[in-house]
Amino acid sequence: MRKLSKDYERALDALVDEIYQTALDDHDWTWGDLASHAGLAYSTIVKLGERTTRLPQLRTIYHLAKAVGMDVAVVRQRLRIRKAG
Repeated sequence: MRKLSKDYERALDALVDEIYQTALDDHDWTWGDLASHAGLAYSTIVKLGERTTRLPQLRTIYHLAKAVGMDVAVVRQRLRIRKAG
């Protein structure tokens, strides 16, 4: 279970990076602009950007993604183990 948690954390980090990069590259937004367009507190944006917040709430991610024009879907995967033979 611990490995799944680390994989999830890495995936969230990559998604946050992509959202922040899109805000900068496609919209030329500052963190303050991103906060305003996402309807989130500036402090939330700073904590995510500086990685003070490691596991943000999914609704925060949805608001950020929507603000920059991205669609995000969370899919839960299950590990299936079959016995040989």
